Amino acid sequence: NPAGGNTDYGQSSMSGTSIATTVNTDLICELEVLDSNLSAEYGEFTGGVVKAKTCAPKTAIGEIHGQISYDYTSSAWTSFSKVSEEELQDYDKTNTTYQKEFEKQGLSALLYGRLNENVGLSLAVAKRWSDIDILSDLSTGQDANQKRENDNINLNIYAKLTDLHQLKVGFQFQDDQKYLQQVHVLNS
Repeated sequence: NPAGGNTDYGQSSMSGTSIATTVNTDLICELEVLDSNLSAEYGEFTGGVVKAKTCAPKTAIGEIHGQISYDYTSSAWTSFSKVSEEELQDYDKTNTTYQKEFEKQGLSALLYGRLNENVGLSLAVAKRWSDIDILSDLSTGQDANQKRENDNINLNIYAKLTDLHQLKVGFQFQDDQKYLQQVHVLNS
């Protein structure tokens, strides 16, 4: 809900977020990035779109390729440049709604290959989660904590029916969960 502003807990607006999915970059055969003036095809909103077309795996027949990856980042690894210590302290005191302390992690696995001359498949599974502490506006000084989780499973089957006809069938499951708190409401 881009029109809802920059808060995710408004009482009169629907919560919204960008949509993220895991894509096997080895299978991208065409990529287009649209950053403004989007057509009605994409809903005429003011954000951006990444359009990625995937194609059948180009592996040898019977070979299955795969990878497992883990990623991690935290506020401890973040640094601000060209900001004095005084400016940073002032920022911490006055901007309580911004992310202060965070930890984000992700785990991904993917398999892809060609089963025979005419059939290929790809399977991707990913989980992302984060804990974000936000300074509170409350007189108690109790910090708010936000938790976010995103699970994604994607299966694509590619079939070459004839020299002129190809079929791609995709199945996707995505679950996006958030636990948010308002910085100025106790037990929100």
